[in-house]
Parts: sequence; structure tokens; C-alpha cells
Amino acid sequence: MASKMPNDDSTTPKENDPLKSKRIGKRTAVPKEPDPSSEQNELLNSPEHVGAHLDDRFTRFIRLGGQIHYISKKTRVPRNAIVRAGPSQFQDQTSGQGSEFHAAHIIRVGDISAEIGESYCTFLKKFAGHTQIVPRYANLGIGQDIDKIQSQYLPKLLEVDFDELSEDDDAIIEEIRDAYLSALSKRINREEPESNTSIALSLAYEKIRAWSVDDLYEKQNTNSAIRQAENHPHHPQLNETATDLIRAGTNFTTTVDAGLQTRSYFMVAAYVRFTSPISQEPSENERRVKKQQTPSQQAQLVV
Repeated sequence: MASKMPNDDSTTPKENDPLKSKRIGKRTAVPKEPDPSSEQNELLNSPEHVGAHLDDRFTRFIRLGGQIHYISKKTRVPRNAIVRAGPSQFQDQTSGQGSEFHAAHIIRVGDISAEIGESYCTFLKKFAGHTQIVPRYANLGIGQDIDKIQSQYLPKLLEVDFDELSEDDDAIIEEIRDAYLSALSKRINREEPESNTSIALSLAYEKIRAWSVDDLYEKQNTNSAIRQAENHPHHPQLNETATDLIRAGTNFTTTVDAGLQTRSYFMVAAYVRFTSPISQEPSENERRVKKQQTPSQQAQLVV
């Protein structure tokens, strides 16, 4: 059998082969659709978002003291026996944004006593489990500093009488605020002055420094939705309804939104809000983040 030569027409494609010309023809560029998460990621990375998150880590911690004080009065369980400092045991969401973003806890609380009853225990678990999606650096570094501050000052915070603040109570809250400011100041000094991290930490510093004890006290009382429900003339039925909703695993957010829209269920919504993952209206910062989320991303988050 004769072997084929390198220049044999049977092995070398013809230059005018129409099939080859079609195969190597110029491809039409397919326009890329905009990434729905890019705008959200930009918002999550913004110094304003991180600054607001770190401010929440301060104000929500102070509010924790007021909530535990209230629960202690209702249940007669000593404040220092209701919660313990320690690693966070509860989490209401995961970031869903990859390794560059974390679902960061706002407060760091360990064990919660079952002696306070199912409803209050459920509330504290949700309250302690609330997280916000932030860039990785906000959950490490300064986030770890704040974890240590909260663990260190939790026993002192539980001594504060939120019914009638004394000079000693004022001093404790100011001491906690100063600990936050000191941690932020040290971190700011390690960063490049114009970096996003430095700007975010500086924004948080100014926000926290601006809080007066009276303002924090007012914020704590304003956000105690359970008191609104219990002051309602029909609160026993509301409590029963809320308990049924909790046991049935009702979507708390839907219930609250429906209550606020129709107003006829406002007090039920207020009570359920107390036992929901966030016992307050979402901050403007959280609302902006939620608007940028796709429906699938919103479904992953508890707001």
C-alpha cells in the first residue's frame, strides 16, 4: 500500500474549503447581561455600610442590656443568670456572597437560660442570632476586637438599671462606649488614611462618639416593642396569638409587614416583632442593601 505524502491532497485541507471558511468565520460577540449582584457588592463594600454596621454593634449591645433587664423583671430570673458571655450560638443567615463577605453577628452572646420561658428565650436567641452581611475585614480585625469588648463588658452591662439610670449606670455605658472608641482608634491608625477601611472605621468612630447616654436610653425604650403590646387592653389574646405563631414557625417578617400595612393587626405585629430576629425597624442602611438584592438573595436573608 502506498504511503501518503505530507503534501497529499487527501490529508491537507484545501484553502477554499467552504466548510472550513464557515468554521473559522468571525464570531458574533454575545452581549453580557449586567451582574445583578455587582451593585449590591458595591453597596456592601461601601464605608457607609460598614460604618453603620459597627455603630449597630454598639447600640444593639446597649439595647441587649435593657431587654435583659426587662425580662428579668418579668420572670424574676437574675439578670446575670439569663445570658452568659461566650461564642455566638445562633445565626439567622449565611452571607451567600462568597468568602469576601461574612454574615457578621451584631452581639456576641453564649448560653441563654431556659428559666426565662419559651417566648423570652426565643426572643433572645433571635436577637443574639441577628447578623448583617459585611466585607470580610469588618468581621475580622475590628469585629474580633468588638467581640472581646462585648464579652468583657457584658457583666457590667447587666448591672445597669434601665428604668432609672444613675450616675453609676451612666459611667458604665460611657466606659463601654470608650472601649469601642479606643479599639476603633487603634485600628484607624494602622490603615492608610484614604483607604476604604480607614474611612469606614472613622465613620463608625464618629457615629459612636456622638451617642449620649440619654440618647441610648431613649433608643432602648423606643425599640422595646413588647411593652407596646403588653400595654394594649387586649394583650392576653395578642400574647396567645403570638405564641401560636412562634410554635407554628410562622414567617415573622411577613406577619409584621402585614400588620403594619393593615394596622388592624399592629399590636400582634409589635409583639411578634419582639420575638422575631430583629426587634426593631430595619435601619436605612439595611433597607438600601435589601433593595439591591435579587429575589433569590432576599429569600436567603431574614430582615
